[in-house]
Amino acid sequence: MTELISRSQSAKKRWAVRRAHEWQKRYFEMGYDRIDPIIKASRARAGAFRWSEVYNDVSTTEDERRVFDEAATFGLRSGISVPLHGPGGSFAIMSFAQARDGEFQNRRITYLQLAALHFHLRVTKFANSSGIEETPDLSPRQKGMHPMGGEREIVVGNGADFRNI
Repeated sequence: MTELISRSQSAKKRWAVRRAHEWQKRYFEMGYDRIDPIIKASRARAGAFRWSEVYNDVSTTEDERRVFDEAATFGLRSGISVPLHGPGGSFAIMSFAQARDGEFQNRRITYLQLAALHFHLRVTKFANSSGIEETPDLSPRQKGMHPMGGEREIVVGNGADFRNI
C-alpha cells in the first residue's frame, strides 16, 4: 500500500512539474510577462499578498484577469506572492501556488513569507560573496544535452509540501 501511495505522489509531482513547464512556455508565448498583474502589484507592495486580492481589485483589467484565469487551467488555481525588494532597485518575486481552490491561511502566508525572505537573503549573500567563480559557458554540444538548453533556472519548492505549516 505504501508503494502505491508513493507512486501516486510521485506521479502527481511529475504532473505538476510538467504542467508548470507548460504554463511557463504559454506565459511567455502570450506575452503575459508584459501584463502580469502580480508583477505590477509586487512593485507597489512590501508584504505577501493573495492572488485573489489582485484579481478582485477594481484596477485589475480584464486582460490582467485573463492571466489568472488561464493559469488556473494549468493547475495554478490560487496562491500568494512575496515581493522581494533589494538594494539599488533590485526586485524579485517568489510565488507559491496550489492546484485547489481556496485561500492560503494567514499563518501559512507568514511562514512562506519568512521562507521567501530567508531564501532571498541567502541567495543575495551567496551572489555577493567574493569566492564565487563565474559559471562557465556551455558549448553548443553541452547545451544540446542539457534539458533546459543551457539556460539556467532555479526551481524552488519542487515537490515541497506546505500543508503542515
